[in-house]
Amino acid sequence: MIKKKLFSDKSFEANVYKFISDINDNSDFLFYFSPDPDAIGASIALSLYLSRKSKNSTIFLPDIINPNLDFLLKIAVYNNIYIISDLEEMLKLINNKNITVITCDTPSHYLLPDYCQLKKNFHKNNNICFIEIDHHFSGDSEKIFKNSLCLFKKSNSTSEIVAEVFEMIGRYNDYDNYIDLMFPRNIVLSLLVGICFDTHFGKFVIDANMFEKWFELLSHRLVNLTWGNKKYIQTAEEVFNKINQISLSKKKVINKLLNDMVVINSIGLLILPEYNKYDSLSDDGDPTCILYKIIPDLTNMSAERSKKIGIVAYYDDSLDLFLIKIRRSSMFNSFDIRKIDKLLKKIFKKNFLGGGGHEGATSFKIKKMERSQFIDDLKTFQNQLAVKFFL
Repeated sequence: MIKKKLFSDKSFEANVYKFISDINDNSDFLFYFSPDPDAIGASIALSLYLSRKSKNSTIFLPDIINPNLDFLLKIAVYNNIYIISDLEEMLKLINNKNITVITCDTPSHYLLPDYCQLKKNFHKNNNICFIEIDHHFSGDSEKIFKNSLCLFKKSNSTSEIVAEVFEMIGRYNDYDNYIDLMFPRNIVLSLLVGICFDTHFGKFVIDANMFEKWFELLSHRLVNLTWGNKKYIQTAEEVFNKINQISLSKKKVINKLLNDMVVINSIGLLILPEYNKYDSLSDDGDPTCILYKIIPDLTNMSAERSKKIGIVAYYDDSLDLFLIKIRRSSMFNSFDIRKIDKLLKKIFKKNFLGGGGHEGATSFKIKKMERSQFIDDLKTFQNQLAVKFFL
């Protein structure tokens, strides 16, 4: 594993110039990432920019994503950005073209969908170039592709890094009006999705200057570019509410599940029953209540209800392994939960497959094992966490 390295401003700028050259020299781009709102927002913003330069962009989304983000996918499709979900189609794409693969907001290869199947094909095609854009530096964060061009920067979200890149492209090309050229409405909207999600609308901020710079600029532009058209999202607050809206059925399902959470010293542990990943947990079959779709809201609410940290664990029947999602409550923002990965490794030993995330939100994979042992190890983790860090 090659650990991610934080670049100096000078090195980051040099890599942005290489990125500009790569854009000019290539015509086909593939976005391959672990899907969350920041990764999707950053990727669609970049693909929209590439589309304006008459480049071909494809986004690989093999799994169902939060329906609250459907409006972004519609923007992408409207702008001739191709979205694929089929693995065979993905393989055909990387085998038959000179293509640049862009990976946004993904700490580790463990989080990339279908990575094991795709890895061999990536190595077969010597004409593939890799670009990684990310802001994760601790835990199991790694440089995923050996010879990739890296745009790594300390920031609150990958979308902020993309905004920095757009600013540098505008200045590099000596555009007098680079803000207008580089930040049209749909790009602004896409970037705000990532920034609002990763900072929880400013509640979780690592770099205050970076957040204030881009949140202020982009939120003001969104208002100015949408003013008077009430059928469209007009403000950053509306962006945040849009991507976090929860149906009544979803609230009912989540609250029912949270009743089984065990809390020790303000650390909550919820181990879900073995549900099918794509089955609705609502009595009325509400499609927004599919397990895969409720996990983000469930983990966030588990943290708030626990007061300090919420841990949600479940078996993913499509990946054939266990997932552990850990969140920090908004009232407990002084603790970096990435510190606890060593404790997970110690308890799960060879079954620990890695993971990572932000200081307030992490995700880890555990090798398939006896469920009873998995539960016992998780309870040990909860108890030791409570004693080690908070008593």
